[in-house]
Amino acid sequence: MKRILFVMNDHEEVGKSSFATALATHLRRQGHRTSLVAVVGDDDERDRDAKYNGTWNILNENNIKRLLGWTRKNDVIVCDVQTGYAEAVLELHESIDMDLELGELDIEVTIVAPQVDEADCNDSILEICRTLGDKVYYVIPRIPKDEFASSLESWEDSRACRAVDSLGAVILEVPRITDAGRLLLEQAGLSLISALGVEPEEVPGDLGRYLRRWWREFDRQMEEAIDYIEPEVLTKHGFRRSA
Repeated sequence: MKRILFVMNDHEEVGKSSFATALATHLRRQGHRTSLVAVVGDDDERDRDAKYNGTWNILNENNIKRLLGWTRKNDVIVCDVQTGYAEAVLELHESIDMDLELGELDIEVTIVAPQVDEADCNDSILEICRTLGDKVYYVIPRIPKDEFASSLESWEDSRACRAVDSLGAVILEVPRITDAGRLLLEQAGLSLISALGVEPEEVPGDLGRYLRRWWREFDRQMEEAIDYIEPEVLTKHGFRRSA
């Protein structure tokens, strides 16, 4: 069983690309053949600091042929859906019954919708849930909002929270990058995305030590969602388990 993860939320500045990069690195470290893909439109607004393995212009290629091409060589495809193109993914899913077509190929789909406590962000998640319902799995990583605007609606009181709860979503608390961590990144001349796109052991000095501590907490959080983000293999005894 292979897996495609769509990291998407059409609210801006929720950390989609940073989380998608960290998720792809985490999956590679677990031994899964993983590809990080930028899902863009005609303006190609992908983050240039991320180490993408491919690009999918969903407006020009509104079919899943390119996705299927990547799944032939990989166990997991992490799709970083750039802001503004979640609706295109939803429309494609509806037009071709993507979950059924992929399911016939033994590929499962998970929606990873990063969340910050803002009303527009929650509304975007609610729209995804209303459109896809129980056709997919859901993971909601809650992103610390130090650099984001003040909250307009708390997550626990939102309709989006109730919707994902009814759909069996896994909710994760993403560890915070502290001021000290941001200073270390600045001193090293690295963006957060570029630092998360490499093995933590490859980052030297104080920044490396800081990131290794961050990764330990991130990996613990990912264990909560292992059934929704990792592929499964068939053992010789007939049981399915994470690889």
